[in-house]
Order: sequence, then structure tokens, then C-alpha cells
Amino acid sequence: MIFVFGALFFSFSRGLMVNIFSPLWKGENAVAVGFRNLATFFKSKNSLIEENQILRDKLASSELANISLQTISDAENSLLTNFGRVSPNKFITAAVLVHPPQTPYDSLIIDAGAVDGVSLDAEVSLPEGPKIGTVTEVFSHSSRAKLYSSNGEETNAVLERSEVPVTLVGRGGGNFEIALPRDVAVEIGDKILSANLASTVIGIVGDVEMKPTDSFKKVIVRSVANVYTLRFVVLVP
Repeated sequence: MIFVFGALFFSFSRGLMVNIFSPLWKGENAVAVGFRNLATFFKSKNSLIEENQILRDKLASSELANISLQTISDAENSLLTNFGRVSPNKFITAAVLVHPPQTPYDSLIIDAGAVDGVSLDAEVSLPEGPKIGTVTEVFSHSSRAKLYSSNGEETNAVLERSEVPVTLVGRGGGNFEIALPRDVAVEIGDKILSANLASTVIGIVGDVEMKPTDSFKKVIVRSVANVYTLRFVVLVP
């Protein structure tokens, strides 16, 4: 009887407990679901904010890249406009592909060749004007230029101070040597000009060597072109 009574009582009380606490459990579940949904909402919102920030950063980065590319393009267009492959004055601009010390004897490999109108013995100048060498070999899309400062190369020039004709002898590394009578005035910093009518500066006196017993003095001249950092040259075909 006790067993039957206990079973009936617990069965009844369990049903009663379920009926009593069901609304509470439902409310708890509803609250839990609500908090869960709210947390999900804020998490989703935070994720969207982070994603938007990432997208904004990417957009800003892309805009900056476009601006940089446009700047580079403008610079290239300006270069081509001012020193175009073939300008109205028949100048040809070329990029220096290889320069000393990668090439021997103060020579350059440039990216313009026969296809671009380059011919043998074409004059090679800096974009600023000074002549620095001549083309010695021409290929289809490239050329080799020999600089005046190449070892043993002789170039006629003029000492600006006294307008004395001189002969520049290349020593390599963008340097020249001149032998002058000891009574000819020359100082460090003097300009050496090309011998043609449209004279341009092709070198600067860097040192003067002379012994008391010498009848000549040795003048060291450095080229106006830094042969180790040349990027562009201009050619007259």
C-alpha cells in the first residue's frame, strides 16, 4: 500500500510540479533565447562593423594604389612627351638597361635599337644636354654605347677658363685625364666643354697634379654623368 500510495503521490506531484514550473521553464527558455538572439544580434552587428572597416581600409588602399599608379603613369607620359621615343627634333630617349660596373670599359646597354631608329655612331647625351658618348653597336631592340670616359678613348674638348683646346683621355669610371703645359692656368672646378659649336659641359676638373720639375701638369677631370647611376639617355640617330 505504501509503495502504491508513494507511486501515485509522486506521479501526481510530478505532474503538478511540471504544470507549476512549466511556465517558469518556458519563461526561462524564452529569456535565454532572447539573450541568445540579442547576443547574436550584437555579434552580427560587430561583425558587420568590422567587415565594413576592413572593406573601407581595402578601398582606401586601392584608391592609394590607383593614385600611385596614376602618378607613375603621369611621370611616364611626361617623360615620353618631353623626351619621346622620337621627338619633333629627332631625339630618341632610351632607358639604360646595364651600366658600369656590370659592363666593362665605361659602356652602356640601352633599350632602343634599330627598330627605334638608332644608328651606328649616334651621339649619346644626358637628358639635360651634355654629350657623354656614342653608339658602337646596334641591335634590333637595344644598343651598346661607349662613353667618352672609356679607358683610352680620346675626345676633343675645350678648357673653358682659357679657351684652350684639350684632348680628354678616358681613364674609366667616369674620369678623364688631360696633359697641359705648366703655364696654362687651370683650377679645380673648371669646366671642360665639348668642342662643337653648341658647347656643353662634359667634365669638371677634379684635381691637378704637377711636380716642380715637370713641364706638363696632369689634370684629372670627372664626367658630368655618374656612370654608375644613369637611368635615361637621349640619342641623336
